Amino acid sequence: MNVIKLIFPTRMLVYFVFCVKFSVGFAQAKIPVSYCESAPEIIPFIKGQKYGYVDRHGKVLIPAKFDQAGMFKMDFYTLLSQNASVLGTADYALVTLDEIKYRIDKKGSIVLKMDTVQSAPAVCCPQVEHDLVLFEKNKLWGIRDKKGKVVVENHYQTLDYLFWLDGSAKYFIAKKNGKYGVIDAQGLVKVKFLYDFLYNMNANATEDSGILLAGTLERQPIIIDFCGNRYYYK
Repeated sequence: MNVIKLIFPTRMLVYFVFCVKFSVGFAQAKIPVSYCESAPEIIPFIKGQKYGYVDRHGKVLIPAKFDQAGMFKMDFYTLLSQNASVLGTADYALVTLDEIKYRIDKKGSIVLKMDTVQSAPAVCCPQVEHDLVLFEKNKLWGIRDKKGKVVVENHYQTLDYLFWLDGSAKYFIAKKNGKYGVIDAQGLVKVKFLYDFLYNMNANATEDSGILLAGTLERQPIIIDFCGNRYYYK
């Protein structure tokens, strides 16, 4: 029996507000939806070496059949192309199958083969001025406000924004003692420092479109939501 395993940090137990029964073949788990509402509605998951998509409760929406699977999100690089209706909106995701990239819809159907796309001139992320500034001192990173006041001391080996298009700097991916986690703008830990590497899967986004992190844990690929819940089949 395949069981999707959602692992919840101990500190999250106080936030568990109700139980959700998964469909046949899934474990029963308590999901703190009120706290984890920042998770996107459609979430990539890993089964063996393949990727598919589940909803926030672990229900499989698209079976694991892709070699790589990205977020359903806007694609700035091809937003101005002739295929902008498919490539430029969050109704589609970028996946890889047999070394070929495709855009798929929310039912998992391939709608466009990427090597047939005539891209527009290079279009990247809009330039955003953040309300907090990263600084380095003695090879360690911290955070200042625009007036230069230190709001988070320089305790981190690396520090980077969880990128919002509106420029609000609320959360940061940080590295400490060789492990990655997430802190907020006051330096409070939001995702524990457990991971070999982390990055924001939905970099070109607003906060409302959902926070999802990918990376590695003990050299294995991992996908987690902002509460640290991990999405994979055991």
